[in-house]
Amino acid sequence: MTETAPPDVIVSPQASLPMLQKWFGDEMVYLWGDWPAANAPWIVLSCPVWGAYVEPFVNFVVPTMLTPENLSALAPCWIMIHTDPLGWPKVWEAMHRLEPHGIKLILRLIPDYMLEQLARHDSNKYWGLAVAQNLGMRASGRVGAGYHMLMPDHLYGPKYFQGLKRLSTANDIVAQTGVSSDRDKVLPLLQQFRHPNGWISVPDRTLGTMAWQNLHPQTRAYIMNKAEPPDKMPGAHFLVWQGRDALHTYCCHQNASWLSPRVCVQAPNFIPATIDTRLPYFAEDFYVPVPSDEMCFIEFSGANKFAQPHLVNQDAFAARCWAQVGFTTMYLPYFMWPSLTPIEPQEDFMTDEAIRKQHRLVGEQLLAARPPRWMNTLQSMMVPT
Repeated sequence: MTETAPPDVIVSPQASLPMLQKWFGDEMVYLWGDWPAANAPWIVLSCPVWGAYVEPFVNFVVPTMLTPENLSALAPCWIMIHTDPLGWPKVWEAMHRLEPHGIKLILRLIPDYMLEQLARHDSNKYWGLAVAQNLGMRASGRVGAGYHMLMPDHLYGPKYFQGLKRLSTANDIVAQTGVSSDRDKVLPLLQQFRHPNGWISVPDRTLGTMAWQNLHPQTRAYIMNKAEPPDKMPGAHFLVWQGRDALHTYCCHQNASWLSPRVCVQAPNFIPATIDTRLPYFAEDFYVPVPSDEMCFIEFSGANKFAQPHLVNQDAFAARCWAQVGFTTMYLPYFMWPSLTPIEPQEDFMTDEAIRKQHRLVGEQLLAARPPRWMNTLQSMMVPT
């Protein structure tokens, strides 16, 4: 199954679960054993970086984190990276000199048996992300720090961590999501913003516009400006409206930009689930940044990332949304708050009021369709035993 599944299929983690649990257990022994000496951090960042992710991570992601504003805000912090043998020296070379600035690099090797599992199907990367994220959350809780869900394909604005540090003092959860850009088009554009010292500083609105002008086909398929609700909808739980000077993104699964020390101590392990799919289980209250917080980020993705080519009807849309959250209303608050990616003012756009009205309509239709009509149809077709 995992060898031949098409790219739009999410392969079940059950076959890999024993190896995921072994990797997690071995790393937990490390975290509670010979822990590297370092100043107590205010935040721990973690993610796996392996294979094709390594070069873009060290050449573009890391430099956007190292603007003077981000660098000063990050300290003191720990960055925990799990990588493969070929990636280890590249990540080390890109990041080991940060320690004098108060940034401790903790570099760990992904076991060979896990690398073999990750290579079997593209969707298996999510199980690797889950282990690394849960380990980062556990490390944060151990040292009384907060946690940031670092990703190997996210580009940060120049004051992102400055804004995050400010928000961290008043929030248990800071959550946000964003749009995905075409990797092959966006990464070359970053070179013009590279400082002679190596860091990359792209103003928030410029970074957002860069993504908007070079959207990955997956995000382009989710644009609601061309949809016709309720009968012509994106086939996903991720919706994007283009306003005059911002992209309004709504999703029930949002990235954990910040989990407070209290949350990190109390949260259970969620393997093989990634943290963005479990935020309602951590705390009730959360904050979604606005453009004035100066926390813009964008994702970049390659051609192998699946893109939904067609719009779907209301029932198919509702079925996909409710299935993504296990048919519980716990995730509705996250679906109701937009993440705003700032862009340069556009001539053709939906007004903020029109976006709010259409989103409210979609939300009402989702509630009315729970459980979706297709489930009722299936139940009526069942033969009594």
